[in-house]
Amino acid sequence: MEIYKEPKVSHVSLVRYETTEKDVKAFFGNTYIKDITRVQYQDFINHFGANHAPSTVQKINGFIRACVKSAILDDYLIKDFTQNVELVANKDRIKKVEYLNLAEIKKLRLWLTKNLNPDYTSRYMILTAIYTGMRLSEIQAITWKDIDINKADCKK
Repeated sequence: MEIYKEPKVSHVSLVRYETTEKDVKAFFGNTYIKDITRVQYQDFINHFGANHAPSTVQKINGFIRACVKSAILDDYLIKDFTQNVELVANKDRIKKVEYLNLAEIKKLRLWLTKNLNPDYTSRYMILTAIYTGMRLSEIQAITWKDIDINKADCKK
């Protein structure tokens, strides 16, 4: 991770890799990667998946598979113990995300524009997201000096 991933991935991705490392160490302890069998890995997936949503199990499996493939390329492993493992997950942990429909977005936009106040920057942030589709981290990085009020169309 430190050599191949850390220099080029986001902080959020690094935290995910570190969390995966903790989960693997908690289950396997001091077992060397070369000593992990497919059965043991399936047991790990079964154990991990019992308390995690399918998307989380898929992510952790993807991270571990990439690690195993690197270990094979670097001659630490001969075979891939993650191959043909059945992913198990807790479907009760799936969170259904409900998005605003167009009418709700228009209503929110109208309320926000009528209630803008520099003391409540979150309102500006929400409007920016509505108008641009920018990510939260991108919006959080904006400062007032980044905004050219002379070019802004504030009449909409």
